[in-house]
Amino acid sequence: MSKLLYREQQAFRQPILIILFSGMNILWLAGIIQQVILNKPFGTNPASDPGLIIIAVVIIVMTILFFRIRMITEVRNDGVYYRFTLFQGKFRVITQPEIKTCEKVIFHPLKEYGGWGIKRKSRNDIAYSVSGNSGIRFMLYSGKTVLIGTQRPDFFYGSVQSMMKRS
Repeated sequence: MSKLLYREQQAFRQPILIILFSGMNILWLAGIIQQVILNKPFGTNPASDPGLIIIAVVIIVMTILFFRIRMITEVRNDGVYYRFTLFQGKFRVITQPEIKTCEKVIFHPLKEYGGWGIKRKSRNDIAYSVSGNSGIRFMLYSGKTVLIGTQRPDFFYGSVQSMMKRS
């Protein structure tokens, strides 16, 4: 079993996302109250009562699932492990021998990758990020580049450096 040197767990908690999802849920719940309970049509072309309820339930379930997503990053003595819960069942691993170089970076998620999440810039350049603009960029001997976002770049980078020295 490999020794854990660093662990970070991140979640989508940007205020704009909370406002957006809250607004959608409030809108559809208000629609149910208005149409199903008060018997007043919701909108100019209202859905059926069961249709409205199904839409609201789907949106609520999507909201719950979205806020359950976690990005987990671990540095162990044999490599860097990372995964997005709900999307990746197992950790992906960048083993120590695969790493050519790595560096702390400040990046622009929207400009460089089109946002946060699992984002591919090109065939050989992928980013895993949840929020913020700090990360560790790994250049691999295969020619691929993997950027992993972090809220604690100094600790993450220091752990990777410790792992690299253990080889």
